Amino acid sequence: MKRTLIKRAGVILGLVAILVIGIFFVADYANVTEREVTSWIEADIPIGATKDEVIAFCEKRNIDHSAYYRPELNYEKTRTISASVKSKYTFLLESGVYITFEFDGSDRLESYEVDEVFTFL
Repeated sequence: MKRTLIKRAGVILGLVAILVIGIFFVADYANVTEREVTSWIEADIPIGATKDEVIAFCEKRNIDHSAYYRPELNYEKTRTISASVKSKYTFLLESGVYITFEFDGSDRLESYEVDEVFTFL
């Protein structure tokens, strides 16, 4: 009887451990990669697009984004919109895809940069 109780306790502890590991290490968000975000941009936003088109793209895709920054309003002296997609979140690691859209003097998309960043919590 004592052995049965010990075996049951071991099984219960094992199941609890599996559950806890699952909670801490399983991602809460769908994994979105740098390549995937780049393909979205290539398909939807041509070079020369307006800032309003870039903002509409971000909002359509539920991508968090900044306001449009003009040179007189930011320290980098560039015309930019910054955006980010939270990709994965686990107990120890967070990753995201960060986008910087740069505009020319006519407020038209000149270039963009997409980076995937990993952060330990």
